[in-house]
Amino acid sequence: MKKIILLIIVFSCGFMFAQGGKNDPLFVVDTENSDKDTIIKMIYASYTFDKNDITMDIATETIKYCEEAIVEICNYFNLDEKQYHNVFRYYLLGPSNGLASWECDGEITIYNVPDRKSSYYHETVHGVLGDSSNLWLMEGIADYLDDINTKYPLNIKGGRALDEISKSYILKGDKYRNSFPLIFDEKESIDDATELTVQSFYLYSASFVCYLLKIMSPQEFLEVYRSTDYKSDLKRITGHSFKNLKYRWLKSIGLSIYQILVYKLL
Repeated sequence: MKKIILLIIVFSCGFMFAQGGKNDPLFVVDTENSDKDTIIKMIYASYTFDKNDITMDIATETIKYCEEAIVEICNYFNLDEKQYHNVFRYYLLGPSNGLASWECDGEITIYNVPDRKSSYYHETVHGVLGDSSNLWLMEGIADYLDDINTKYPLNIKGGRALDEISKSYILKGDKYRNSFPLIFDEKESIDDATELTVQSFYLYSASFVCYLLKIMSPQEFLEVYRSTDYKSDLKRITGHSFKNLKYRWLKSIGLSIYQILVYKLL
């Protein structure tokens, strides 16, 4: 009976998610603790979840979303999606206070499934693109692509909301500008920062990335993302110094020269 149920699940998952042809590895495997954890293996990733916390319906909806996200990200950067077959391991968790995370070995943990739809995309961008030389590049592109593809929470106006909210944050006061210098530092982590600083750091980074992707192609951005000297590569590709790019971005979101100088944003 168990084998029959397993075959039904396999057929259903294969029918729902097949994207790359008949030879793609689509199958379901239960862990040794079959009363608790289930592992579903798809084209690009395996997905582990606790059957007591997450129903099969919610799990399959989440899996479909993640598999599609990997393809979308690859298409955006013109990457060969086949190189990501069986690369990622997602851990889908129920109600919790934890934050989503990505590890360099392809492990992605998502808490509060299914409420964290935005987190799936953000962490999947990290998984596909890997590490960068600078934290603002990593978090900026992850939040930007998250926003334009999930329409949550900032990009409902096709990217303009990122700029509008960034401008409003900068003008609100010093505590909203504390994170601004972090965008352009060689930071590996901002884990010790306040929640507001982290929130504004992600926002400013995404807005700056949004601007850069208006003047360069995704492939050129990926070259900068993977560079060990991103400032030199930005100048080579755009023809502008890094300081000049910051200035142009700040002007593009609606700040005046006076505001840029008074708040010491350059």
